[in-house]
Amino acid sequence: MKKIMIIIAFIAISMGASAQIAIYPLKKDIVQINGKDTTIISVTDSTTLTVGVYAGMFAGVEVPVDRIKTSGYDNFLTGISMSYSPTKWLSINSWAGIQLNSDTTTPIAHAERFWFKLQPIKQLSIEVGTMASIPTEQRPLWITGPGQFETSTSRQIAGGGIGAKVKYQINKNWGIAAGVVERNQRPEYSARCNYKKVMTLSGWYSQWDNSFGSALSLNFKPLSTTLVWNQDKRISNATVFNLPKGWSIYSDMGYDLQTNKIIRGEWGILKFFDGKWIDVLTGPGWNNDNKALEFYCLITL
Repeated sequence: MKKIMIIIAFIAISMGASAQIAIYPLKKDIVQINGKDTTIISVTDSTTLTVGVYAGMFAGVEVPVDRIKTSGYDNFLTGISMSYSPTKWLSINSWAGIQLNSDTTTPIAHAERFWFKLQPIKQLSIEVGTMASIPTEQRPLWITGPGQFETSTSRQIAGGGIGAKVKYQINKNWGIAAGVVERNQRPEYSARCNYKKVMTLSGWYSQWDNSFGSALSLNFKPLSTTLVWNQDKRISNATVFNLPKGWSIYSDMGYDLQTNKIIRGEWGILKFFDGKWIDVLTGPGWNNDNKALEFYCLITL
């Protein structure tokens, strides 16, 4: 029933806005999704309706150094995002994606989000629906290149759900936010403070398992890092150092707080190629967990 309602809403919105939009050749745009700037392929040229599409192919090969055996995997992800603003203070937002995996245990994955955003004044916004929670906004959107190539660290941040959140921009530098989502039929509360685009600190408490978590993201060009702590579970860190000409060095680590052991350790170098219509991210890494070399390739529109 939920999927049917989303389809009906899309049809109704499209019919109501058909007099205001026109389809133009595809172009890249930067829009706000999940509270952050996101590059999309835009298929409209309208001030009231934004529709974006995404398609990406991700492949990886693992080559162990202690045994003669290789393994590979790949997936294809496609999705669409929409934002309709009938007035300056109201927007209707949605995105959906489906991923086909070579892994036979989870051959198909999908996700859908639909929410309303009210902005009675410039500094204040209220969002209600099925959407990203406050800490989830520190994760990349799934139907983007960074989302398809998400680090193990950012996957430790709490996900989204049905709920509500409120954001207030105190001044041009500081902002705060709070919200609640449903998690396993119990509430999960969260809050956040941020300083420009340099620092974001969020925390959450889930009643379903009575646990706390927090995530700290820092962005000091050319260095960006995210530290995630989950009570009695895991502490993780992902760091990227951007080099000239599209090169970057990355680190993705995890430490189990119960066994006191490192359960994730990967380091490598990546190269990004920015084409007019197709972008490519590729490079090797060292997976210390499996004692193996990893080779990645992500191709996106």
